[in-house]
Amino acid sequence: SSLSSDGLGQTALRPWQFVLCGSKHMLCSSAAAAALGRVAGRPVACTLRSVGSDRASRTCDGTLGRRRCVASGLGGDSVVVVPMPGVLLTNAIYAPGGCLGAALCAALVDTELGEKATREARSLPELAEMVHEGLLARHGPAARAMLVGHSYGGYAALEFAKRFPEHLAGLVLVSTQVRADTAGATDRRKEQLQLLHAKGLDAVLDSIVPLLMSTTSRGDASVVESVRSMAHAVGAEAYERQILACASRADHRATLAALPAAIPVLTISG
Repeated sequence: SSLSSDGLGQTALRPWQFVLCGSKHMLCSSAAAAALGRVAGRPVACTLRSVGSDRASRTCDGTLGRRRCVASGLGGDSVVVVPMPGVLLTNAIYAPGGCLGAALCAALVDTELGEKATREARSLPELAEMVHEGLLARHGPAARAMLVGHSYGGYAALEFAKRFPEHLAGLVLVSTQVRADTAGATDRRKEQLQLLHAKGLDAVLDSIVPLLMSTTSRGDASVVESVRSMAHAVGAEAYERQILACASRADHRATLAALPAAIPVLTISG
């Protein structure tokens, strides 16, 4: 259970927490979703439906028994799965893993709320506020979020957990970090922004893709092209906001330690 490379090594795990480790999960939140599917038992088909003018959700066909939930009492009509992607990524990273709602025993997956907030927020506290306000506005005052956060999305999930534990159903933290940025990491982020301003987004991608993707993924042209496509969909302005938010994030080791035992946490690292 040592996850020191991702800053989780000093956080004691409690009996209700689950940890999956392994290099096969390197920069692949889809692997996280697949792992959750294995915990849940089997995949369940989803259909995409529009809800109102500004919402989209995935609703499961309901054939997965509640008895297979990750934790007792986790499922319920008030639980909304809110996936949040990492820097320069979209929620398309979760698609290959199947239905997150089925894996987490939730009837609803909001595919827009978290992604929109990760693009627009200028800080992680603002991002958490946006997700909280959107959760209640889109799904009602009784809604609780099952937050699935990859990397930067994990930082956002932890910020939400600190500020709004009463509206938190659980956390899935994928290849993320609970500590604040180190001085060295902050300096590297500044260098990335300097490169962005000097040479543009493609130059940034050329520099960071070899660091963030496994050798296997880098050798798959379709995967690399998918990452680049998502990055351009997010755009340079949003990337700058995300990088600055990463650099100013809080240390959340105490946040995890203070979570009520009724809130399950799954950490996936590699």
